[in-house]
Amino acid sequence: MHKGFTGGDRAVINAIPEALACTERVCASVNLATTKSGINMDAVYDMGHIIKKTAELTAEHDGLGCARLVVFCNAVEDNPFMAGAFHGPGEPECTINIGISGPGVVANVVRANPDLDLGGLAHIIKNTAFKITRSGELVGRVASRRLGVPFGIIDLSLAPTPAIGDSVADILEAMGLERVGAHGSTAALAMLNDAVKKAEPWLPHMWEDYPEHLFLLVKMPA
Repeated sequence: MHKGFTGGDRAVINAIPEALACTERVCASVNLATTKSGINMDAVYDMGHIIKKTAELTAEHDGLGCARLVVFCNAVEDNPFMAGAFHGPGEPECTINIGISGPGVVANVVRANPDLDLGGLAHIIKNTAFKITRSGELVGRVASRRLGVPFGIIDLSLAPTPAIGDSVADILEAMGLERVGAHGSTAALAMLNDAVKKAEPWLPHMWEDYPEHLFLLVKMPA
């Protein structure tokens, strides 16, 4: 809704709290702003009420409905991660997208190499990002073949989850930072982002081996 509402938009948004309260696996995501179009402040105001109502309707479950509701700026349409996944306009009828959560894996490999400098850490992070992305591709190929459904994208994400040990902060502190926010935090994060992004050029054979379009989307932590 970054440019404005339609009647259908309002109907869907007003239905979100009840839909999330009476289901366990349904998620909702709303895009309120883009760099090009700006911010729909009316939508921001309305979503504040929707989030509050969702929390109230799921209060008996610790307000868990809000954990399945995402409010976006510059949403990526082919994001496979719940609750931010998009279906419908712009997407095919049926496709397999692979989402790979990277923080835990990267944190473990950094902890296993405590004596490396930043250059060495960048190299092993790049190798790790390539390996887990390649693994995701192989899983996607098998699932696509068995189900007879086209393969869409692979999304390697460093976005943290609530799980213990699955945090970007853990990675930065494993690199040697006393704590996140201390001197050197920005440099460490920049190196981490750069190393993960550079895993992408290591995948040229993917374009040759797979007959359909295979996209690699590298998502940086907010």
